[in-house]
Amino acid sequence: MANLEEMREFTRHWRAFCTEDEHLSNLCGRVPVDTAKLTESDRGYDLFSAPESVAYCDETFASVLTGVLTGANVSVTPANSLWGWWLEEEDWHIYASTKEMLAERARKLDAVAAIDAERREAIDADDAYREAAGAVETYRASNAEDAAMRVDLARRLENLADAAEPPAKRRKGSTSSLVRRLAVAAAVMLACGAALWSLAPDALDAPTRIVLTVLVALACVMVALRVPQGFVAAVRRRSKLADEQDRLKRTLADIDARVALRTEELEARAQEADDRKTELENPFLAPRANLIEECVHIERDIIDALDADLAKRDTAYTAGMLAELPFDEAYRAAQECEWALLSSWMGEYLVRLSHEIEHALNARASEEVWLESHDPFGKRWWDRAEDILALMERGDAADTARALELLAKADADGEA
Repeated sequence: MANLEEMREFTRHWRAFCTEDEHLSNLCGRVPVDTAKLTESDRGYDLFSAPESVAYCDETFASVLTGVLTGANVSVTPANSLWGWWLEEEDWHIYASTKEMLAERARKLDAVAAIDAERREAIDADDAYREAAGAVETYRASNAEDAAMRVDLARRLENLADAAEPPAKRRKGSTSSLVRRLAVAAAVMLACGAALWSLAPDALDAPTRIVLTVLVALACVMVALRVPQGFVAAVRRRSKLADEQDRLKRTLADIDARVALRTEELEARAQEADDRKTELENPFLAPRANLIEECVHIERDIIDALDADLAKRDTAYTAGMLAELPFDEAYRAAQECEWALLSSWMGEYLVRLSHEIEHALNARASEEVWLESHDPFGKRWWDRAEDILALMERGDAADTARALELLAKADADGEA
């Protein structure tokens, strides 16, 4: 039996015993992470959720427990949630503080997304905006069709221009051909004149020979200057090409005029659509801007916390380096550093794990010895020490004996 002060002392030792027992259970359930098997992609994410390629040092952990817990009365049961247990350690308290900030940032971004969705719904539901925007899309589609048609017609016009013989080349060819033919005619004329003079020196008088020579010369010139074969067809072909070129040019001019007129109307309707869209968006701009500003402040706080953590624990890190980067880039760089810290921390943890377990065993055993030597009501009531103390502090019981009677009665009434 114990009085109030003795019961308070007993309860303090009972709490210490429970704390050491819980700490020992945690040590026996916290399996270290094997960070060597993590991929490069895994190291870009935070440490609050387990990556897909996560692995644990099961064999090493089991070996440590086997060597320390021989004969000890300890229940070795892995924790329900193995991942992230180290965040409860003092070394990780700064990093762990960013989890709530990340959650708050996510809530702000969700709110921004909700505003954006509401804004889009307001725009999509507005008849005036839909009509103007639809007209703009129609005009743009028509202009695109005309642009494609214009490219095709321009290509055809260029091909027609290439098919027609250049005028300069034609004149040059015609002149050279005429010269050749006149030369041939002169040669034939001279040959025929010489033949006439030589073949009929006595039968014909001189004037007759001259007349015959002139007639033969004229015949040669006419033969030399006869109309070239295919000349008429070439003239007709050039005429058709010219007509087709004129038609294509007129069509291109019509397209240009049509596009210019349509573009003018398109710009007017586009301005109308933009004005209406701005009018619809205005009510959402201020709330959205406020949320974005709050997100920026939260992101700055997150980066500041990570910067302080790395500056304190990572000797290779330069303080303030993260502040120079955009948030996403800075956060990923910080996570890579934190994964490296976790890797070294896990190695150190495995080294000191056996000592921590031994210390927890000894501390728990020491508290248990004290409790057994000052036990006022039997070991089976130890877990009711808080209830007994509460009854005594309220004045319902003067000593532990009376408190046990009240507890027994309350338990009996509860079972009934």
